[in-house]
Amino acid sequence: MTTDPLQPAGFDALQRALPEYDVRIELRNFDRAFALLILDRDGREVASIDGQSMRCLSRLSWRQEFVDAVRRSARRRNP
Repeated sequence: MTTDPLQPAGFDALQRALPEYDVRIELRNFDRAFALLILDRDGREVASIDGQSMRCLSRLSWRQEFVDAVRRSARRRNP
């Protein structure tokens, strides 16, 4: 049985929680690693988390903390 790494990470939940941002997965390090990216409407990176750390986002409390951090970061960039 295979496990999809995006499902435990709460990827769909993040997309629903951050509709104003582009939430995507990007391959890095010659396709041997991946990261979750949060991009603003201009395509600038607001936040990112590496693939190994993404598993913590399956916990609702940690995911909410990440969503709050994304919004704080965006406010600092665009006061």
